[in-house]
Amino acid sequence: AESYAYSDSFTDLPMLEAVGHPTAVNPDRALKKTALERGWEILSFKNPEPLFQMPSSRDVGIGTGVVAGIAAVA
Repeated sequence: AESYAYSDSFTDLPMLEAVGHPTAVNPDRALKKTALERGWEILSFKNPEPLFQMPSSRDVGIGTGVVAGIAAVA
């Protein structure tokens, strides 16, 4: 009853049903429908942060230069 769970996917429904405070975060269509039916909190974020960021071309260029310099010295 005192635990919390957050999910964006209907596949996590068993986990959300097991806690006292389920929250749908940017839910897929099926989870949003279920959350609305059950009165669960729904959070929507317009600009979610990516979990991983691709290196910029500048970072790749610097790394390439370092590897080339080490190879030249070796």
